[in-house]
Amino acid sequence: MTRKISLLVPLFNSSRYLDQLKHDIDHQTRPFDEVVMHDDGSTDDTIEKATELGFRVIRGGPMKRQSHARNRLLAAASSSFVHFHDHDDPIHPQFVERMLTACSSNSVAICHFAKTTPSERIVFGHDFTNDYDLVFNNFVHLNAMVVCKDLARSVSGFDENLTLCEEKDFLFKILRQGALVTIVPELLAEWRIQDSSFMSSQGWTGAALMLRRFIQNCLPDDSRETTELALEYALRSAWDYYYACPETITELRQMFRYLSKHGLHPHTGLGTKSALLIRSIGPVATLRLRRALSKKDVAIA
Repeated sequence: MTRKISLLVPLFNSSRYLDQLKHDIDHQTRPFDEVVMHDDGSTDDTIEKATELGFRVIRGGPMKRQSHARNRLLAAASSSFVHFHDHDDPIHPQFVERMLTACSSNSVAICHFAKTTPSERIVFGHDFTNDYDLVFNNFVHLNAMVVCKDLARSVSGFDENLTLCEEKDFLFKILRQGALVTIVPELLAEWRIQDSSFMSSQGWTGAALMLRRFIQNCLPDDSRETTELALEYALRSAWDYYYACPETITELRQMFRYLSKHGLHPHTGLGTKSALLIRSIGPVATLRLRRALSKKDVAIA
């Protein structure tokens, strides 16, 4: 199988990032075979600058967000493998060289990556015993993936109703499709959290809505092991969201109602005491009680 790779980049008001992106693309030790970008209705000079730099740009708009852009890019790609990349993140000079050697038919190659903010840098490795641990007990940013194009198309790309959790949803779908996972144990990617990012603007309630939609995409599932991982993830995330912001409870309640309707009752993931409480009074009441007790402990301390 000929190993060719397309770089696919969604753009929105990306003008200030394009010079660095051009530099990173031009300094690959093994070049991308194709670079395609999609503009999602920018209001600055993104299209003009990208064109001046020699990039192929698909014009979109009005704004339909990144998942729509990625799906259009996936449809336009001509290489056997695709790499989706955020416009404001760097590309390691050996990314293509290292990642492409790990690619094969029906596969996804995943490298280690760093998440950086103005105050910290966290490196994500990918140790796992079950492929689905990569979805529910880990996080894999798209910057750290190279995917077989036919595999990505077979699952219809990205869910355009998701503005968060879309990477998890995409990875879950290709794993369920039988994707072969290859881990490249090198730090070859970076994800920079910007204050201007759409993720930052959605807030906790927006995140809870996306969690609910993602869990509904995953469940019910035929695999008992996958179902247990998803339920534990749903409960852990619900606690994080509700502890941070009580207003998330509306979306979380809807998620638990959906699960209950399908005979699914998460209880593990928050410790033995919480599991007993959930069985007695349900997940929503348990979250409320646990938060009240946690806040009380903080006040006493």
